[in-house]
Amino acid sequence: MKRLLAVLILTFVVLSLFSCGDKKSENVTVDDIVNSFDEKVYLPQVYNDEQIASIYGKLSLSGEILSVIHIVNKSTTPPNLEWTYIYEFSSQEDAVWFEENRKEYVSTQENGQCLRFDKIVVFGNSPVIADLSSEK
Repeated sequence: MKRLLAVLILTFVVLSLFSCGDKKSENVTVDDIVNSFDEKVYLPQVYNDEQIASIYGKLSLSGEILSVIHIVNKSTTPPNLEWTYIYEFSSQEDAVWFEENRKEYVSTQENGQCLRFDKIVVFGNSPVIADLSSEK
């Protein structure tokens, strides 16, 4: 009986640890991601409904795009522009598809990276994205 109880407690602890790791990614918000960028260095541009509708019209999605934010390093310019996009979707299926699509695109860019936090996709060439991946 003691052995069974010990196994049950151990199983509970292990499952709790795994579920905590998954929850961290799920609990990340767009604001958390934007706040990872130093406001003295980076300039975020929040897209309005019209801009989002224009993007939505070019994609085949099952849900909605809830928000789009474009962040640039204020001290960089093309062709060395440091940039990041944050897209939030209403559907996880859309976020997974968009992550795969953007990973393929950023693989052609110098320092290109792409991450997904549940229904949020972050991609670009900013080194801040690498910091976000360590938090994931």
